[in-house]
Amino acid sequence: MDNGYQPLAQRIKKELNPLDPESGLRHGLSSLVSSLDHVFGNHPVDTGATPTPRPTGPGFDQPMLQPSGAPQAKIEVVEPAHKVSREEVQQQQAMPQAGPYGSIISKYFGDQMPNALKTLQGENSAQNPRAENKYNSNGTVDRGLFQINSATFDDFMQRKGKQLRSMGINSFDDMFDPEKNAAMAKMIYDQQGWDGWYGAPADIISPTELQRRKGKGIGVRE
Repeated sequence: MDNGYQPLAQRIKKELNPLDPESGLRHGLSSLVSSLDHVFGNHPVDTGATPTPRPTGPGFDQPMLQPSGAPQAKIEVVEPAHKVSREEVQQQQAMPQAGPYGSIISKYFGDQMPNALKTLQGENSAQNPRAENKYNSNGTVDRGLFQINSATFDDFMQRKGKQLRSMGINSFDDMFDPEKNAAMAKMIYDQQGWDGWYGAPADIISPTELQRRKGKGIGVRE
């Protein structure tokens, strides 16, 4: 189909010849010829101008081709070794924070640290090393980070005084020192477990102690 395209194209080509190959006009007319070729479905006329490269790739009408023999990208989906359940997430969120004395607590309690933190939540949630409770019904006093009871302290001093003194623990006033308090708490734990603290929750005290407290109407943390 002619439609007058070929004479027009030849005329444009004739006008292009005297123009500078780098001129904008020459490039513009060359683009016009290419556009007419696209419209009329004819083969493009050689205008002598360097054609403008067409962009390719995503968003254009021609795909970006990989070089021959190029390795194909592989996407590997790695499944986690352990899928965390909703219950585990809730448990982690409910776990008390270690606070400023976390390193001391970890030093003495090791893998029992989570239970130590649970107990602190009921005994001294602010983890205040200067905390003191003078309102026990039996007249005793609870002091320091783990709220060491004065009667318990006296009992240990009588039975294990040499060991306590070797740790720098000489009097009940030393229980205001968080390091010495945690050391004393670990000694109590080694003999009594978490039964030695009324602030310990029900799931970490012994069944015997749990029944004793319920029998005496002593509140137990869940």
